Amino acid sequence: MSETQLDRLERKFDMFVVEVYDRFDRLETRMDRLEVRMDRMEVRMDRMEIWMGRMEDEMRARFESIERRLGILERATIEMRTVLAGVQKDVIELRTRLDASFTLTDQNIRELREDMQQRFRIVNERIGEVEKRLAA
Repeated sequence: MSETQLDRLERKFDMFVVEVYDRFDRLETRMDRLEVRMDRMEVRMDRMEIWMGRMEDEMRARFESIERRLGILERATIEMRTVLAGVQKDVIELRTRLDASFTLTDQNIRELREDMQQRFRIVNERIGEVEKRLAA
């Protein structure tokens, strides 16, 4: 091989080496940028995990509060049903007593009416007798 060919090959090789180094440099730069992005992603993921943990705690607390309130509501409903059954029983007893009382009052009023009618008849008969005596 001639000297010039060897020089050309050497220059080509040197250019190739420079190009390879440039590519490696660009790769390193890209890798560095990717590492920075990955670090940012890890930070964001850590923040998200913290946020999700807080949300999980908050939701758990809310659900526990709802569960407690539902328990209280269920117990109150059971108690109200018991009270309502007692009130219904009392209302039925009161209605029975009122019906009996109204029946008795109605009977007393009828008896009083009959008694008053009887007395008015007697008074009218006496007035009629007195008028006959006065007229005679």
